Amino acid sequence: MPVTVTRTTVTTTMSSSSGLGSPTIVGSPRLLTQPLGLLRLLQLVSTCVAFSLVASVGAWTGPMGNWSMFTWCFCFSVTLIILIVELCGLQVRFPLSWRNFPITYACYAALFCLSSSIIYPTTYVQFLSHGRSRDHAIAATAFSCIACVAYATEVAWTRARPGEITGYMATVPGLLKVLETFVACIIFAFISDPGLYQHQSALEWCVAVYSICFILAAVAILLNLGDCTNVLPIAFPTFLSGLALISVLLYATALVLWPLYQFDQKHGGEPRRQMDPGCSRRHVHYVCSWDRRLAVAILTGINLLAYLADLDLADGSVVGNPPANSGETGSIPGPGRFHMPRSN
Repeated sequence: MPVTVTRTTVTTTMSSSSGLGSPTIVGSPRLLTQPLGLLRLLQLVSTCVAFSLVASVGAWTGPMGNWSMFTWCFCFSVTLIILIVELCGLQVRFPLSWRNFPITYACYAALFCLSSSIIYPTTYVQFLSHGRSRDHAIAATAFSCIACVAYATEVAWTRARPGEITGYMATVPGLLKVLETFVACIIFAFISDPGLYQHQSALEWCVAVYSICFILAAVAILLNLGDCTNVLPIAFPTFLSGLALISVLLYATALVLWPLYQFDQKHGGEPRRQMDPGCSRRHVHYVCSWDRRLAVAILTGINLLAYLADLDLADGSVVGNPPANSGETGSIPGPGRFHMPRSN
């Protein structure tokens, strides 16, 4: 009877986009022995250990504990999906652009783990009594810090280098979009109590600014992840420049109005923390209103700086995804590395 012989071809690509300059093996368990594969294993293990330690003693009560637990579980799950996709060589079947997705996720994961590494110990761990639960919570915080460093290292390895044509999210403006949307999400968390802004129309304007700029930045990210930047009626670089300019102007107004109406007594604000009765007592898993207002003011300044940097870089960056007929090679990219043509 006839015998059918099936041959499996493993494609390797050389790329320096990760800063390592070593070959990447696609669809093979050997990718786990590559530097980026080992780094993702570290991410997987550290996030798994973090949420396992907390879950074993039930140390995640309250919104801050829930946020930290969500962060570790989410990062573990998505990192596992990325490893499975790359182990099986399924990048071309992935519904999102593989040029943009891994580094976008790594940047978000680094920020998520950073926030958990700060919020969890300051709003939860310090209120735990000495014992097994506190020891597990401290160990979980340490592994969260390790995960943050691991994700940040992946971003540093896989970001675009000068002269490369790659996905927009691997460029500095793309990474700034991630930072802008993340900071906006943290702002939304702090202003989740409508009583912080509904008493003044100027403060409602600030909330509108945060929402509008967040939506615009999120649209830019989603267009790149979906490889559909060409659906815009204008050129994508023009859209980015306009987005950055509008966001700078809007955030500039928020940076003036939010502190003015929250901390100036003439406009109904509270200039000193002691004036807020909720801040006079130590609350477990709770951030008082005055601290929330201050955090929003600081985050508004951070996002304004990010948008200013974005505006400065918008005109000089190589943006957008290469068209289908641009001469891009048909090989499947390795984990976090993209074999892209050089610009002429």
